[in-house]
Amino acid sequence: MVFSDRAFLFLFLPIALAVILLLSKVKLRFISILVLSFLFYFYSAGIIIWVLAACIILSYLAGLWLDRHKSPWILAVSLITLFLPLLFYKYSFFIAKNVGISAESDLGSFLNVALPAGISFFTFQAVSYVVDVYRGEVKADRNLLRYGAYLSFFPQLIAGPIVRYKDVDDDFKADHQSPSRFSEGILRFLHGLMKKLIIADNAGRIADACFGLDNSEVGFLTALIGATAYTIQIYFDFSGYS
Repeated sequence: MVFSDRAFLFLFLPIALAVILLLSKVKLRFISILVLSFLFYFYSAGIIIWVLAACIILSYLAGLWLDRHKSPWILAVSLITLFLPLLFYKYSFFIAKNVGISAESDLGSFLNVALPAGISFFTFQAVSYVVDVYRGEVKADRNLLRYGAYLSFFPQLIAGPIVRYKDVDDDFKADHQSPSRFSEGILRFLHGLMKKLIIADNAGRIADACFGLDNSEVGFLTALIGATAYTIQIYFDFSGYS
C-alpha cells in the first residue's frame, strides 16, 4: 500500500486518524499506532511481517542489554544479528545465482525470495537506536509496545526517511496534539501528495516513454528529456514521501 492509493487515502488513513485521536484520550495512542502499523505492513508484505516483529524484539533486547553493559562485543553481536535478515533477503539470491552458475546448478531459484517491504528502513532505524543507546545518547526504552510503535510507524515504514529515536521519543511518550498541529500535518501531507501525483508521476510517464524507445529512435534531445524527467521523478517522489 502506497500513500497515493485510494485504499490508503479514503479507507486506511481516515480510520487510522480516528482511532489514534480517540485512543489518545485513554493513554493508548502508541498501542493503537503499533496495531495500525502492523495492519498496514501486513497489507503490504503479508506473512513476512515476522521479519519486522523479529527486528523490533531483537533491537529492543539489545538496547536493554547495552544500557547496562557498554560492551563493544555486545554491540557487534547485536549489529550482526540485525543485519543478517537484510543481507539474506537482499543478497542471497545474487550470491546463490552466481555460485549456481559456477557449479552448473539451479541454486539461485531456490533462494529467490521476496524482499520484505521497507526492510532497509526499519533495519537501519533499529541499528541507529542500538548505536545511540551504546553511545549513551538515549536511554533504552523499557516499554516494548512503545518501542515497537516507533520502529514500525507506518507513515515512514515503507519509504522512509530513517528517523533517529532521540528525535521522536517524546512524541511517543506524551500527547502533543492540537487543532493547529493537526491542520499543519494535513497541509504537509497534501504538499507531499501533490509532489508525488502531479509532478513525480507525470515526469515518470515522460521518462518511461523516452526509455521505451528503440535505440535507433533516441537522439541527443530525446535522451536529455528522458534523463531530466527521470531526475525530476526521483527527486519529487522521495521529497513527496519524506
